[in-house]
Amino acid sequence: MSHNKIFVILGMHRSGTSAIARALKVFDIELGQNLMPAFEGVNEKGFWEDLDIYKLNEEMLSFLDCSWDSLKNITELDIQSLVDHGYLDKAVELLQEKISKSISGKFGFKDPRVTKLFGFWNIALSQVDASIYYVFAVRNPINVSESLRKRDFMSKEKSLHLWLEYVKTPFFYLKEENENNFIFVDYELLMSNPLAIINDIEVKFNLIKNESDLNYYTNHFLSKDLKHHDMDMKGLSEFIPSYLLDYYSHLNNNNKVVDLIKKTEESELNSAYKEYYPFFDYSNENYREDVSKFDDLRIEYENLKNKADLIASENKLIKNSRTFRLVRFISKVLGREIAENDFDR
Repeated sequence: MSHNKIFVILGMHRSGTSAIARALKVFDIELGQNLMPAFEGVNEKGFWEDLDIYKLNEEMLSFLDCSWDSLKNITELDIQSLVDHGYLDKAVELLQEKISKSISGKFGFKDPRVTKLFGFWNIALSQVDASIYYVFAVRNPINVSESLRKRDFMSKEKSLHLWLEYVKTPFFYLKEENENNFIFVDYELLMSNPLAIINDIEVKFNLIKNESDLNYYTNHFLSKDLKHHDMDMKGLSEFIPSYLLDYYSHLNNNNKVVDLIKKTEESELNSAYKEYYPFFDYSNENYREDVSKFDDLRIEYENLKNKADLIASENKLIKNSRTFRLVRFISKVLGREIAENDFDR
C-alpha cells in the first residue's frame, strides 16, 4: 500500500472551505503550485484552490450543460457519460501528477464543485495510488445564503436548496467504512476555537502539527474579517423548509457518516426535496438571464473604464512631453500661466 495521502475538502460554497484548506498546511500537507489567486471582496486571503482541478470541474460541468450553481443533481447517467468521454482518465492522471510532485507525499485540495460531482470523484479517487481522507465543511445554511446573496445576488430560496443539494450528495456514495477517514469541521467553531479543530484533525488522521505554521494560522491568518455573516437559525424556521432545517440539525449534531447516509436516503427528505423541482427549473432559467444581463453591464463598464484610462494616459503623455514644458516656459516669459488642464480642453 502506498504511503501517499490525499486530503479532500468537501462542502458547499461559502462554507469556510478556503480557511479549512489553509489549515491543512499546518500539517505540511501540500496544496499544489498552481493556486487560484486571492480576490478582493470575496476571498482576500486566498481560495487555496488548485486551478487545474478547478478547470477540470468547470469543463465537466459545462459538458453536462450544468454549472456550480445549477439546482440539478448529477445523475448516474451523467457520471457514466463523463467516464465514457475520457474525463475519468483525465482526473486520475491529474491526481497522480499532483501527489507525485508533493515532496511530503501528502496532497490536499478543495473545490466545492468536487462535492457536487462527488459521484464522479469518488470513482477517480478510488483509482489513485494513495490513501484518501475527507474533511467536510459544515456551516449554518442561513450564513451561506447571506454570503451568496451578497456575492452573487442569489435568492434565499435558491441558495438554501443549493446548500442542501451540495451537502447531501457525498452521502449517497460514502460507505460505513469511510468513518475512519472522514471528519466534520464546523466553520463557526473553527473561527471561535481553531486549536480544538486542529487537534481534532491531528488525532483523527494521525498527523503532526507544524507549530510555527500553527501560530501563524491561528494568530494571523484567521481573523474576524473572514466571517462576514453570523446569523442564528433560531426564529427563522418559518422562512426555511422544515426538511432543510431537519437535515442541518442532523448534520450539525451528528459526527457519524453512517447516520448521515441513512438520513440522506430517507424517502421523506427526497420526496419533499423533489416538490421543489419545478421551482428549481424556473430559478435556474431566471438566474442565468439575470447573470447574463449583469455580465453585459460589466463588459460595458469595463469598456468605458478602459476608454477613460486611455484618455487619461494620453493626457499624461502630453503633460510630460518636451513640447508642453517648452510652451509652459514661453508662457511664463510672456507673463501668462498655462494650467495643466488647458491641454485637456
